[in-house]
Amino acid sequence: MQFLHPTTLEEITAGPDATESVLVAMSLSPSSFFRLLTLDIYALFYDCPEFIPALRQCPTLTTLRIRMFGHRSEPPSMAPIPPDILPALVTYHGPLSLAQSWARDRRIRDFKLWGSRTLSSVLQPAELAPILRQLGPHVEVLEIGVMSLPPSLISIIAECLPKLKSLAVNAHVSSSYPGTATTHVTQTRFRPSISVGEGSSQLNLDSLSFGVQIPDEIAIGSLQHELIGLTLLEGFPIQYTSMSWDCRKTGFPWSKIMWNRSDVTDRRFDAPGDLSIGYVED
Repeated sequence: MQFLHPTTLEEITAGPDATESVLVAMSLSPSSFFRLLTLDIYALFYDCPEFIPALRQCPTLTTLRIRMFGHRSEPPSMAPIPPDILPALVTYHGPLSLAQSWARDRRIRDFKLWGSRTLSSVLQPAELAPILRQLGPHVEVLEIGVMSLPPSLISIIAECLPKLKSLAVNAHVSSSYPGTATTHVTQTRFRPSISVGEGSSQLNLDSLSFGVQIPDEIAIGSLQHELIGLTLLEGFPIQYTSMSWDCRKTGFPWSKIMWNRSDVTDRRFDAPGDLSIGYVED
């Protein structure tokens, strides 16, 4: 395999069967990928010898996605990445265990820390806390998988990520198999405010989303559907646990409750926002 016009490519996506071949071809390319902005690969071959040489060919890359394969456990941590590798990187979506390596020496603003979509991949708050401390102060978007969101973890997020504007908890739709699920969004008539944390630890978010399992018998878009979303939002994070989103549909992700600040110039903690619900149809 070889790339005929590497200098024209802006995005490369490789599945689990093609990732190794793509990395080898990238590392052997006589020309660098000067226009490449997004690289989407699988974690199976992140430790192959061609991985770092392939990335060295991408000086302008801004987005790196490393997907888990099926229900595999988290890959082991990586050695520190040389600072001259992907100097323009601002978005990392991938396994939690690799996040710290990319956070060093880079101003990453968007972290989506993916697992395998199983309960076993969701962390206890104490396990997640030391990782968050190392992501850096520039993070504006954070997606995590965690059993619950207690005040202690919210305090760490507020302390370590002072610029955070978007938080998603157990809300990734299809991190393992992109494109296999079509997500629809239904707007509701409610415009609630939210409260995540208290005092100096309160998060002043522009958007919040979290995964849930809404019973199948509830009609999508019905008033009952909206009220369930509103109740779940009002009870977040105190009444939220990972069991809220345990899937009953094998192979399909859960529903997602989403809140977005109605007016981003209104920085009040109790400012109203628009409530919507994302869901997947078989």
